[in-house]
Amino acid sequence: MRATFGSVKQAEAKKPVSCAPGRLMLLTESAHPVWNGTAAGTIYSDRRQGTIAGMSSRNWTIATLILLGLTLAGLGWLFFAPVDSRPIRAGSDLPPVPETASADPVPDTTPAHPSRNAAPPRQNPTPVPEPVVTPPSPAAGKTVVKAPVTSARTPVSPPPWHRYAAPFKAQGKRPLIAIVIDDVGLSGDRTRDVISLRAPVTIAFLSYAEDLPAKSAAAREAGHEVMVHVPMEPMAKGDPGPNALTTNLSAAEIRERLDWALGRFEGFVGFNNHMGSKFTSDRALMTQVASIAKERGLLFLDSVTSSTSVAWDVAREQGVPTARRDVFLDNDNAFEPILVQLGRLERVARQDGTAIAIGHPHEATLEALNQWLSDIEKRGFQLAPVSEIVRRRMAATPAN
Repeated sequence: MRATFGSVKQAEAKKPVSCAPGRLMLLTESAHPVWNGTAAGTIYSDRRQGTIAGMSSRNWTIATLILLGLTLAGLGWLFFAPVDSRPIRAGSDLPPVPETASADPVPDTTPAHPSRNAAPPRQNPTPVPEPVVTPPSPAAGKTVVKAPVTSARTPVSPPPWHRYAAPFKAQGKRPLIAIVIDDVGLSGDRTRDVISLRAPVTIAFLSYAEDLPAKSAAAREAGHEVMVHVPMEPMAKGDPGPNALTTNLSAAEIRERLDWALGRFEGFVGFNNHMGSKFTSDRALMTQVASIAKERGLLFLDSVTSSTSVAWDVAREQGVPTARRDVFLDNDNAFEPILVQLGRLERVARQDGTAIAIGHPHEATLEALNQWLSDIEKRGFQLAPVSEIVRRRMAATPAN
């Protein structure tokens, strides 16, 4: 049923309906109100306008309240709705959220580099020294000459560095040059090449080479002076060879190894260091080595493999006949550079009166030496054994 408000008009119903004056009649769609007179129409009109005005005011109030309620509901949803904390899936249109540090970060338990004061790992409590190399056993049927152990109380007379010195006769006041060939004895062919040089030199045989008695005897018969080339510990990683003198040895072990090296053959005037940049920089260790050289009546040649070597100073302090190498011939193992070094050697000899060079049994070294030795005297020099230069230098600068 629908309420209808209309103006005064003729009724469409078949039967008129009366209405009390001033009253509004609510009818169905088939009936309309009929008013009795002007007063009734006026009253109806006024009430109609008032009713419409009241309804309009109430409608605005209701609309305002609804709008306010919707606004409050929206704000509440924005502030109090639960936030979806799930991570954004890959491929989302939203930008990735950068990771932030936790308020209470979990400490990193990954072990850092151990500090100097930290305890070493249990499985490796102490540094492992370089392994001691056992000297090679002599071949079957061959013997090793035992070293005569001497002491300062029973000196050898004359000392070996005099007794086994190569013959030498000075030719006026010419500058003297000694050529020392190190690392000899490992190769039979190269050993023969060194022995076959056109002029006598000083040959230093490695202490762990084989057949040293025979090789050294052949060298001496050819007029060469001989020495022992004793392996010693270097600064850099490298194997100096069997029975090397190393800085981690006790005094007894150093003596045992040096006695072994000096007992491999006879007829030598002394020894020099093979490698040994670390060992020769240790004053205490070189003091022991020098004392053994003095006991045996041997000279010591400092190969000067390090600028920090104290070997020559300690030997002089101990009263050991000693000298230092002046020039290395074949750091650059090529013919022309070796000739350049030989020219440098001549300049040292002219300036100081004596000069000592060290080379090795390389093919280029031996070729350059044979050429250089062919006319050494024409250039005003005289070749000499190391023992002669040691003797002259000791006489010129006696130890305090």
